[in-house]
Amino acid sequence: AAVHGRPGPVWLDVPLDIQAVQVCPEELRGYDPSGLPEYPAKEEEVAKTVSLLMQSDRPVVLLGHGIRLSHAVEQAAELCGQMGIPVLVSWNGVDLIEEEHPLYYGRPGTVGHRAANLILQKADFVLTIGSRLNLLSTGYCYEEFLRNAKHVMVDIDVHEMEKKSVHPYIKAECDAGDFIRRMLEMLKEQAGKRDRREWLRCCDRLRRKYPVFIPQQEAEPGYVSSYHLIHELSGLMTGEDIYQFTSSGTTADIAMKSFRIKRGQRAFLTKGLAAMGYDLPASIGSCIASGGRRTVCVTGDGSASMNMQELEVIHRLNLPVKIFVAQNEGYGMIYGTQQGNFHGRLTGSTRQSGLTLPDLKKVAEAFGIKGMHIQNEDRLRQQIKAVLDHDGPVVCTYHADIAQKILPKQANYMRQDGQMASRPLEDMAPLLEREELAECMKN
Repeated sequence: AAVHGRPGPVWLDVPLDIQAVQVCPEELRGYDPSGLPEYPAKEEEVAKTVSLLMQSDRPVVLLGHGIRLSHAVEQAAELCGQMGIPVLVSWNGVDLIEEEHPLYYGRPGTVGHRAANLILQKADFVLTIGSRLNLLSTGYCYEEFLRNAKHVMVDIDVHEMEKKSVHPYIKAECDAGDFIRRMLEMLKEQAGKRDRREWLRCCDRLRRKYPVFIPQQEAEPGYVSSYHLIHELSGLMTGEDIYQFTSSGTTADIAMKSFRIKRGQRAFLTKGLAAMGYDLPASIGSCIASGGRRTVCVTGDGSASMNMQELEVIHRLNLPVKIFVAQNEGYGMIYGTQQGNFHGRLTGSTRQSGLTLPDLKKVAEAFGIKGMHIQNEDRLRQQIKAVLDHDGPVVCTYHADIAQKILPKQANYMRQDGQMASRPLEDMAPLLEREELAECMKN
């Protein structure tokens, strides 16, 4: 339903003949919500979860967007503090906890943080709340996902827990908020809690050893690195600013690696609408729904070109929307796939292979919006600040390298039969030495 259970968009199709019918509102049948199903947490499942937590040596909790949908963000933060264990977030739940929280250890996934993946895969108990664990979260080596852990999956939709990519020990089909509140009550009744300092020190070591930024990510000289731009951008934004992730592509994945959430800051992402062209209308919606807060989005010229007419709405309403456009003159993800899987046989992904894209700075100026451009990283922070400080909407293009890679990422390989296969989630490219990876995964 739109606002009940697992809420989301609902398509209402009203045929033309119905639209033209004369109706008397008083005679229409009313809607009674009293028959809607409830999704309470089962006492025995919560108790078993608490028992597994207390018995575990290397527990982890992963927070998903379902927590916000069930209006339990504050209770989830209290639960994390009560458990005192490493906290990870799903991509859709990216703004549930701030970067500086002492228990926050990252965003796992196929193109997530290496340290977060190692921590998740080392765990002997994993509690996931309100995350459907899509393939971006689990990776494509299903049998190896959480292979060392007793996994408790809390989700309101039982079908999400019956996918072949997950194999939870406990499938808690219930409202995330109700599960959190009941678990909090049980934990408060416990005489004491386990000492997790050694496990937390282990996670700290992994995070220090495998930082977000690595040399292999760097763009060629003369370009603006999307990693550097987003890192600087997140430092200049305030907790009141909105960050609108684009739906897919290199700028979405790089932002998920390098954007740092502040306490209380909202950042919106949906992997259920991963179509190019989502960025401009999503930024408009985020800005208006937030009451006109400054809203920032980093996207690509390929995606922004697909809905460029929405610039007129931004101009007409004079929205404080700042759009940074990676001007790499191509489709970066498609280019990467064609380079990696088809030995550089390019088609329709670059100018040389038959794709041309407009200069979005000039397009924005044609709509009456301030246009800016960042050519290189000289005074990068100051140039970004000028965009943010401008009174009104801005479209700022920057000189991006289409060959800049999204790393680390889950490693794939070709089997002897020619089929593609994936390594376990913790085994990311650039590959670690086998001895080093084994040492990291050792209990």
